Amino acid sequence: MLDSESQPRNRCIQLFRNPQNDSTYYSFYNEYNNSIYIFDFESTSFIKKIQLQKEGPDGVYPHRSGYYISSFDSIYFYSMATQRVYILNSQGKKYHTIDLRFNMDSEKIPPTIKVEADSPMYKIGNNLYLCGGINEEFADADSINHLIITKINVCKDDATPELFVGYPESYRQGNWGEAYFRNTFWCYNEKEKLFLISFPNDHYIYKTDLTKVTKIYAGSMYANSISSIDYSKSIPTPKKKRIAHYLSSYYYRAIIYDKYKNIYYRIIEHPWINYNPNERPWKKPLSIIIYDSNFQFLGETKLAEEYNLSANNFIITKEGLLIRKETNNEDEIKYTVFKLKQYFGKFLPIN
Repeated sequence: MLDSESQPRNRCIQLFRNPQNDSTYYSFYNEYNNSIYIFDFESTSFIKKIQLQKEGPDGVYPHRSGYYISSFDSIYFYSMATQRVYILNSQGKKYHTIDLRFNMDSEKIPPTIKVEADSPMYKIGNNLYLCGGINEEFADADSINHLIITKINVCKDDATPELFVGYPESYRQGNWGEAYFRNTFWCYNEKEKLFLISFPNDHYIYKTDLTKVTKIYAGSMYANSISSIDYSKSIPTPKKKRIAHYLSSYYYRAIIYDKYKNIYYRIIEHPWINYNPNERPWKKPLSIIIYDSNFQFLGETKLAEEYNLSANNFIITKEGLLIRKETNNEDEIKYTVFKLKQYFGKFLPIN
């Protein structure tokens, strides 16, 4: 249940465990009042609200912001407005700032980072990892100077961010619209210590340890080729044309690693027939592709539209993949559980 200042359509969420009492917490960032809400996941009871300051000595300057909770006194808050990560304690007090543009090679174009459920921030050892996109069309957009992953050592005051991994071959021709199709989605496999990246126009996913990249087919049984926008990229593409292209196209979203079953899910949006660009939230049909740990195809389920599920708000639990359900009730967040049934050694979706 939510208070009167919260709304259920939160972009940035995190499920995390408190090692001190072995509790699991569900959290989200409330853009309306610039605060992080924390609930006990099992009981769904409210635990606390961490109120953040917008400006001043503890200001986080929120704009398309996101966070990662390492512990209650080690909260990493990213601000797109300042291109910085602020390390906060449980009272929202700032005790360290990480500049993601500090001493960066001026020839490299840094990505536009969005910290959301399908493009989370990761802290692994002393390093922080963020993923973003290049929201412009360049003639050389796939050169070594247009990279999407940012890595920075959070223990060094003068650490220089490092950039890794460019756009794949599928982006080297055509106009991809400077926005929607330039988004990137990723996850981290702790067992293999590899990142996996999903690009909206690409039937493949890309596994990387940041030293090499491996291309693996992970396409939908429904999707055919995905075309670029029929418009010259030498000038900015009109917004209406970008929206029409997105709504009428297949669009790969999240790649999700299920550590409990050692399998992967990939979400794809289907074209919205007779779409209405003025209807929000947009209601593109969804399907979920399931692959084993070696990316052998296990199945694909097209989600019934009456379930009214979100494409970008989900969490992995022992119970299954939880996907937020769109409702007209602004007083609650509701999830639908996508479970898998094991049959002859393989997982099959339960309708």
